[in-house]
Order: sequence, then structure tokens, then C-alpha cells
Amino acid sequence: SVRSSIGTSDAGPLSREPVNRRLHKTVTLMPHLLILLLALPFGSPAAPSGLLVNLLPSPALGVPARPRFSWIVPPSESEPDHAQVSYRLRVWAEISGGVVWDSGSVRSSSSATIGYGGHPLSPGTAYRWTVTTTSLGPAAESVPSESAPSEEGAFVTA
Repeated sequence: SVRSSIGTSDAGPLSREPVNRRLHKTVTLMPHLLILLLALPFGSPAAPSGLLVNLLPSPALGVPARPRFSWIVPPSESEPDHAQVSYRLRVWAEISGGVVWDSGSVRSSSSATIGYGGHPLSPGTAYRWTVTTTSLGPAAESVPSESAPSEEGAFVTA
């Protein structure tokens, strides 16, 4: 009948919910969807690569108790003049997984021979390290370097 179809959807026999009720549900969900979309890492710079410890990719003879770290700043396709403005280094013992040093965010464009700033590392111990860089722009923080499955970032102290 004409009277029973007023205010209902014409989407088919399974959709007899009034149009205004469906519209209200959609409008109510919009802020939640917007928050989820803003949380997605759109356009994050790639992970730093070319990780070196004391300018070596895999130091076979071990490194001193206070190593130096270097990396290649990830490029940005959307920003040709992209530059690192800060970094954060983390070093942890491979066996225990415990973080032995976290540099915190360091405001610097340097990415070569950055000195370890924690307590001296234990001799003969395997460590891993990662770096996250930050640049100016909407997608400022890079993916941490450890996200790539490789032997980069591993070293043993002498």
C-alpha cells in the first residue's frame, strides 16, 4: 500500500527500516570512522636502511662497549627536499630482549657515527638496535628500522 511505503527504503524486501533511522545510524558512526581513518599511517616514510655499527654492516670481530651507529635516512616520494629533523635509537640485548639504551627523541639531522650513550655494553653479548627518524610534514615519523626482516641492526660486543 502507498501508506506503508512512506518513510521506508526501496532497497528491497530485507530493508524495511525507515530511511531516517538508517541515516541517523550512518551519521552517528561518522565521527568514529573519521578517528579510525586519521589513525592509519598514510604515507609514513619508509624505514631507515643501511644500518651500520662502527661503519660496518655486520661487525664480525665485535664492537667496543660504546659503538657508533649510522643509517640512511628514508626518502620521501611526496617531498623531494625531505630531511630528517630528529631520530630515536634503541639498543636491546638479543637474548633477554631488554632495552639497554633508548636515546629518546634527539633533535638532529645527523645520521652518521652517532655515539652510544648508555652504560657500557657487556663483552661477548649479542645486541640489536633500531632507529626511527622524524621529518617535517604530515607523515613525520618513519617506520622503525627493525620492521624489515634482516640481519641489519645486529652486532656483538668484543
